[in-house]
Amino acid sequence: MAQPKTKAAKNITAGEWVSFGRLAWLAGEAWTEDGVTYIRFGYSVEEFKPNARLTMHYDR
Repeated sequence: MAQPKTKAAKNITAGEWVSFGRLAWLAGEAWTEDGVTYIRFGYSVEEFKPNARLTMHYDR
């Protein structure tokens, strides 16, 4: 299966790994309300525009 290099924030699902710089974070619950997508990473919740592209991380 093809693994996309980036994904729109609105398409991130729980259990996917997202890279920020040199760190990868396990995405938790994600939801969109009032035009903003919220994704839980550990104990914090981050805000993104729904179409913002996030870099995916895969074990290789």
